[in-house]
Amino acid sequence: MKKMLKISSIIISTIVCLIIISLIILTCFMSPGSNQIKDSQWSLQYKEHSSYFVYDKAKIKFIKIGKGEPLILIHGGGSWSYSFRNNIIPLSKYFTVYAIDFPGHGYSEIPTNFDYTVKNISNLLLEFLKYNNIDKTNLIGNSWGGGWAIYFAEKNPNKVINLVLIDSAGIAHAGGHSTWDYLTYPCGEIILYFVTKINVKDAYENELYYNKKLVTEDMVNEIWEPFHYKENLLAQQKYQKNLNWAETENNLNMLKNVIIIWGRYDPYVPVSTVEQFKKQIPSAKVFIFDSARHLPHEEKYNEVNKIIIDELKK
Repeated sequence: MKKMLKISSIIISTIVCLIIISLIILTCFMSPGSNQIKDSQWSLQYKEHSSYFVYDKAKIKFIKIGKGEPLILIHGGGSWSYSFRNNIIPLSKYFTVYAIDFPGHGYSEIPTNFDYTVKNISNLLLEFLKYNNIDKTNLIGNSWGGGWAIYFAEKNPNKVINLVLIDSAGIAHAGGHSTWDYLTYPCGEIILYFVTKINVKDAYENELYYNKKLVTEDMVNEIWEPFHYKENLLAQQKYQKNLNWAETENNLNMLKNVIIIWGRYDPYVPVSTVEQFKKQIPSAKVFIFDSARHLPHEEKYNEVNKIIIDELKK
């Protein structure tokens, strides 16, 4: 019996070693994701309103549509301007809307020396304002995008009219949990090799959306195409390692004219985060949706659009 157990132990150890060696080979000699990216069908409707500006020799894609005060939409991590597909047109009736694909997302290029920090994103936003001759703007940010917007507003208070945070990053220890958290672990990039369209669909149905019936195949395809592009996929780990939300949390009391919108059942950035924001921004107006998770601007777009218009047009 002891001999059999010893043999079994050797077999198990050998299998584990082979798996580890295989993973090392995988990460050393192969890259996750696809080397090509297909055009978006959704973007075709904005062909006349799409453009690029150059930041550190990289072409950053954006949509510009509407008239009135500037309103910049900032998507979350792993997403792109498609996330605001149900917000752009309604908001463009009251504002000049800008929807940007930030480096490592959507259809923008990544600058060679981009460091994936909140400071770098803030610098990019400042250059974007200069490029479009924008003196002051409204900002709307979801998830990472909210954290990026916070940092920009803290560093450039004279450039921001109103700040809308939708299930926003920006608190260093907000709680919640995402698979992306593991990207900071040793060999965490291994996760990226096993990302599939099925994983993305599952995440939207069971974590990002409250009502899974709203998740369609066309929607998953639009999200998946730029997401699994090699450079974008690798960028997710670089952001995860370099985004330091202590930099934003420490100066939250500087913020003014803040609107907070949240999904009550957000598993990534729990609704308890709202109270953390409110402690430092007591003047912030809060709107919580009972039947939404991480993306209320997608799930409850009519209601969210109305809040934004009503609050920003006061």
